[in-house]
Amino acid sequence: METLSINATDETPFVELNAENKVFKITGRSLPEDARAFYQPISKWFNQYFEEAQSPVNLEIYLDYFNSSSTKQLVEIIIDLESLKNKKVEVNIVWMYDEDDELMETRGKEIESIVEIPFIFSPLKA
Repeated sequence: METLSINATDETPFVELNAENKVFKITGRSLPEDARAFYQPISKWFNQYFEEAQSPVNLEIYLDYFNSSSTKQLVEIIIDLESLKNKKVEVNIVWMYDEDDELMETRGKEIESIVEIPFIFSPLKA
């Protein structure tokens, strides 16, 4: 399966989805003008991956800021990941945040409360 790599901009995060190396990352800031259009290729990639997936999926999310439309798209992607979990594939969301950034920690916990996948919270030293 081909790797999906999206370079970061001032308004969009870096994305790397690499099935071969088992690297699944979304990092940076997420303020796209059209969040649906930005996240649609990510959702499409995961839906393709679901058809073949056998090994664990550890999606690392490390955002220093994201807007409400990005939240909606992230939740939809995580809900899609739940279908993998239902196929007996281990799925983990690794929610990374700067240890002094209570807002990003709280937003991760809010998203976790909406979905059925437990998050692994990973505070990073600044």
